Amino acid sequence: MARLTTFQIYIAIALGLHATIYHLDVVTSFLNPKIDEETAIAIPDGIEWLDPVLAQDLTPLSVLQLNKALYGLMQAPRLWYKDIAAVLCSLGFTASGADPNLYLSSVRAMMILLYVDDILICGHNNNQLQLTEVIEALQSHYEITNLGAVKQYLGIAVNQAKDSIQLGQSHFVANLLARFGLQNCNGHTTPLEPGSRSHLDTTYLSESEQKTYQSLVGGIMYLMLGTRPDLAYSISVLSKNTAKPQQHHLGMAKRVLRYLKQTQKQSLTFSHSKTPKAHDSPITGFTDSDWAGDTTDRHSTSGYIFLDGQTAISWKAKKQSLIALSTTEAEYIGASEASKEAIWLHRILHELFSALAKSGSAKSAALPNAPIVLYIDNQATIKLIQNPRFHEQTKHIEIKHHYIRETFEHGEIDHQHVSTNNNLADIMTKSLLATTFWPHLHHMGLREWTS
Repeated sequence: MARLTTFQIYIAIALGLHATIYHLDVVTSFLNPKIDEETAIAIPDGIEWLDPVLAQDLTPLSVLQLNKALYGLMQAPRLWYKDIAAVLCSLGFTASGADPNLYLSSVRAMMILLYVDDILICGHNNNQLQLTEVIEALQSHYEITNLGAVKQYLGIAVNQAKDSIQLGQSHFVANLLARFGLQNCNGHTTPLEPGSRSHLDTTYLSESEQKTYQSLVGGIMYLMLGTRPDLAYSISVLSKNTAKPQQHHLGMAKRVLRYLKQTQKQSLTFSHSKTPKAHDSPITGFTDSDWAGDTTDRHSTSGYIFLDGQTAISWKAKKQSLIALSTTEAEYIGASEASKEAIWLHRILHELFSALAKSGSAKSAALPNAPIVLYIDNQATIKLIQNPRFHEQTKHIEIKHHYIRETFEHGEIDHQHVSTNNNLADIMTKSLLATTFWPHLHHMGLREWTS
């Protein structure tokens, strides 16, 4: 399965190519590949009705040998992946090293994204003939339903316009509200009450209420992963209490639902931006940490968000696994985690631009070689990254977190200071006032659905 971040990058690149994204669905995909090893199954009930002749020759110890994969078979997903990969490679596509479910063809100037049996395919608008050829070639191998221009993918509504693409989940929000009886509730302007934090309590939920809470958190998490980076901090708070949730945790989760009621039509909006200069990277990132923000164990929360142009394509909020001894240390660890994602983004963009530039479809072949700018609101952290000298305050930090220094020395990431008020990652680490929260919402590309 492709990463959802890859899907968002795919959308951004397709918009830059002025390409229409088409959606293909493979019918009973797991039944296509042949099994590459001997696999036996027990005799299914009803075999006498299905094949009376075969039933006469069976004994109580008889088994059947599978020739093709079945749904539920452990090997089936892997066999399907190998089968579709071989077909795509035979058509001239190459799997991305950053995400093996993204396939590129520099000759055709086309991209294909796989998510099990859902296929997204697009190319430059001048390649409609080759696009048709590839679709027909896939249809010669599999039974495929051509759904035309993509309108919904993995439960995410897609609105393709001339100069923009919107990704929204308003229908899922409506269903979530209805499932928990809050479809007519009053809305809130922020997901969590500003300044609110999880705390220890003695009022635990009953078993049935625990299941309700876990289901609610799961629904919110799916929204966050798909199109709602504004929910990342809320999920980081709610999800760590799913094992033994308390009464106030359920109240916090329901407040998030009331926020979703208020912002049901918010969607990620990708739009054409000004063409970057050759020395600029199309990706910018923000990272932030809330030192000792968890009052129960004093662990810090760190988060990052990366934008393509003016729209978020990757985000994360997570409680750190160790206790930081200072704000600088918390920021340093958070920036190191963000640098890992930055390097992955750099790698996948390099592959995309390299493949598409050969056909003249990419904006500029030099763009991926520019360092990704990572904004940090702590000057001391930037100094520690850029100066590898021994410091008393960093001698105890685990070696893995010093990876960020290597990315700086290699010129892969450029660390720049940004004021806290303009740091978009601030929304990933704490609950904010509406006056601060909503400008961040706008700057990460969330807009009202316009279709």
